[in-house]
Amino acid sequence: MTEDTEQIINESRAEDRESKKRDYSTAWWKARNERRKLRYAMDADHRMKVNRLNQMCYTKTVKHSRRRRVFATPTQLDSIGKEREIFSADGSVIDKIHTMTQQEVSRAIGGYHTIVVARWIRQGKFPRPNLYAMNGLRKIRVYATTAVKGIIEIFKRAKFRGAGLQFKDIETVSKLFRVTGQEPNEKYRELLQQLKPQNFDHIRD
Repeated sequence: MTEDTEQIINESRAEDRESKKRDYSTAWWKARNERRKLRYAMDADHRMKVNRLNQMCYTKTVKHSRRRRVFATPTQLDSIGKEREIFSADGSVIDKIHTMTQQEVSRAIGGYHTIVVARWIRQGKFPRPNLYAMNGLRKIRVYATTAVKGIIEIFKRAKFRGAGLQFKDIETVSKLFRVTGQEPNEKYRELLQQLKPQNFDHIRD
């Protein structure tokens, strides 16, 4: 028997084994599904439990309905964030104040996902953390909790026209940057000019 013939036979045997495994797996899943269907049809308590678990995952769609955001209270902010030493650009300690990370701020302003807030920051609609602190051996950017309180008040009063912070929410965006002592970046200014010819600096509270 040549090496090529032996290789062909081995490959054929391997394919047969894989085929049997697939057939067995398919048969097993079919039998399992039949058992589940039978139990659902015959067992009333099990059927009620399954329906109750499914209802917990339902999403009710109502025209113009919006999720009610729950904002953190001042007491909750103290427990969400923590005191950290704030550093300057050269690494010297400036002060020790109560601060919050971007993830903690996302929770505090109504439970937005961290990715959503990160996208707002990238688009220039939300101020970046403007303070530096240490998290173990790693330097991180944080917000002062006093500024976060102002951000929460702005979000409470804002009436968003969409699912969240939009480019056209000009006054809200300007207030968010002012409460953190920052200026909107050039990218947002350019996008704003494309949407509506208006000088951002003329906006007042």
